[in-house]
Amino acid sequence: MSIVSRNGGADASGTTSITPGYPANISTGQFLLLAVVNKYPANGPATPAGWTFLAAAQASGGSGAAGVDTGNVFITVFYKVSDGTETGTETVTIASGNSSYGKIFRYSGAANGDPIPVQVTAVNGTDNTAGTAWSIVTGAVEIHAGDMVIACSGINTDAYTYSAEAFSQTGTTFGTVNEFWDSNTLQGDDCGLVVADVLVSSGSGTGALTYTMTASGTATNRPAGATVVFVLREVFTATISSPVNKTVAALTLVNTSDVPNPIEGFEGGKGKTVGRRGVHVRRHVPRDKPPDLEQIMQGR
Repeated sequence: MSIVSRNGGADASGTTSITPGYPANISTGQFLLLAVVNKYPANGPATPAGWTFLAAAQASGGSGAAGVDTGNVFITVFYKVSDGTETGTETVTIASGNSSYGKIFRYSGAANGDPIPVQVTAVNGTDNTAGTAWSIVTGAVEIHAGDMVIACSGINTDAYTYSAEAFSQTGTTFGTVNEFWDSNTLQGDDCGLVVADVLVSSGSGTGALTYTMTASGTATNRPAGATVVFVLREVFTATISSPVNKTVAALTLVNTSDVPNPIEGFEGGKGKTVGRRGVHVRRHVPRDKPPDLEQIMQGR
């Protein structure tokens, strides 16, 4: 299975409160992102009930003094695993907000209704220099083949559109980039949001990630801002049972592109790593001695 970007809900703008809509076709176990851009730091949005906030999923950047199409801007990205009941809108409050804009995005498994259990990592970077060439560099982040990488950029102006989004990291090959969203608000002193995502096609890396895009124009102090990057890694679970239905071990597989033979090197024991990186064992052994692994695999 793979991670697929699906659709977004209705965007919303305001000052101290916004109400973005939930996307259609949400089902249990899917991954939702709520991206919020606002002026001015340090008045970020409050975390809505049921959503998760990561410290690295908020960043501020910009150029010039506070004003229309200038100054600093906040980008904050919340996430949640859907329970299947999400409908209507979500209310986000921003204390002393001047200009605020937000949208919810949906990710699923290979089929539209599939759940997608994932491991989540967030990093960020800033672009504090006005110009058509947007560029941010994050801190070190681990990325593997099969990961979904999502960049959410908060921009201090509504004046431009963006294109040619690109990701790069030493050792990692990215697939075709999808521009998921590019819009803005005229509320208050203006701000904008661009969201782009990409699946990692091969390789892996642990260094800094660079994200770039091209603005359709530029002027004094704009565009500038910050980008939050989410890395989603699919998590698999499997259970090995004996022929008499006694559980021997539960395996959690993180990105099986790293695990060509997840049984290789099986040792058991609480917290032991098995096979290649990303396979973790939680051992549940009955009181009576279980058959050895070779017997299990041969059905004896």
